[in-house]
Amino acid sequence: MAEFEPIVGRYLPVRFDGVDYRIFVEEAGGGVPLLCLHTAGADSRQFRHVLNDAGVTRQFRVVAFDFPWHGRSNPPANWWLMRYRLTTKTYLGIVRAVWQALEIEKTGARTGGTTASRDQVSTRATCIFTATIGMPVRTSAGSTLADVKSRCSLANTTIPARRR
Repeated sequence: MAEFEPIVGRYLPVRFDGVDYRIFVEEAGGGVPLLCLHTAGADSRQFRHVLNDAGVTRQFRVVAFDFPWHGRSNPPANWWLMRYRLTTKTYLGIVRAVWQALEIEKTGARTGGTTASRDQVSTRATCIFTATIGMPVRTSAGSTLADVKSRCSLANTTIPARRR
């Protein structure tokens, strides 16, 4: 019998700013929601090790999604008629639309790599997130995953990533 990883992936219809998007979402675990936000040009595969870490998924509902135009999330209908720009407004609007569609009330956010995205999420969306956790893009399994449990208990705090 085949042995599958615990990650479940599926598509979620989301509407933001009058545009309908088809967002690819991956989830694993249960408990406190931990929303993983990939860096520009990347996708949710960046969080494969977090989604597969039994120590994290025992206590957290880990959710990673591909932003529109990234990974397995397609551009919206008639994409060729619009100019693509991932602005702060769009970035935060898509994040909000996804967590609302998933009925997540309050979450910790783990952002990949850039300080700019982590700072934007933490300063402009503190009512959404309990904590934000920066993650270097080059992070591999085990480098910072053990810290997720303790870090997400901090209220409205930005926590810089540890570098190896």
